[in-house]
Amino acid sequence: MESTTDQPVQLHGKMEYLHRKKAVGPIAERAFSRILEDNPDFLTIEDKLLQIANENASLKSRFARILRFADVIAAAISPHAGCKHACSSCCHISVGLSGAEAQIIGRAIGVEPATNVSSHGDREALVKHYFGEPCPFLSNGGCSIYDHRPVACRLHFSLDRDGYFCRTSIAPEESIVPNVNLESYWMIYGLIAAQMSRDEGDIRLFFPQGRQC
Repeated sequence: MESTTDQPVQLHGKMEYLHRKKAVGPIAERAFSRILEDNPDFLTIEDKLLQIANENASLKSRFARILRFADVIAAAISPHAGCKHACSSCCHISVGLSGAEAQIIGRAIGVEPATNVSSHGDREALVKHYFGEPCPFLSNGGCSIYDHRPVACRLHFSLDRDGYFCRTSIAPEESIVPNVNLESYWMIYGLIAAQMSRDEGDIRLFFPQGRQC
């Protein structure tokens, strides 16, 4: 039998979750509408990505442009996201990384990433395995490589009013973190990255010790 002291807390938690789950969709839709209002060219992102992918330039050059373009996308989304400074919930989930990007990050922070890294394309397994585990670069509640953080982090936003659904107290299968559909970005990113390196996996596999050499 549940104690009378525990029951109200459990009931409040469940009721809050059901309320937030029902409300999150309309909130995200309004946030996306504001993104489009402030950034009329946002819907042409796919065309711009294809232009970069088809440029007469080296893989390294095109990949660098793809990485920089992530900041353009983030600048449009960020003002309308519920993400707040010092929130580190997303630093406790899996962070997918390509070998090509790992090399760029490694050079920037002076740490050689591991090689022969592979998740065998099983993204779902990575999500489950690293859920709740802190990123090796998380320090004092913040990112110790913020200026060089992965694209997966740069483009992780919640279009809810706050980071409620990012909390690891909510299981992945029950979580609803609404974000802009960036499938076209990740497709171009993946196509170029795969030609540069076969390595891919979670950031913890590339940098198990974080910034420690």
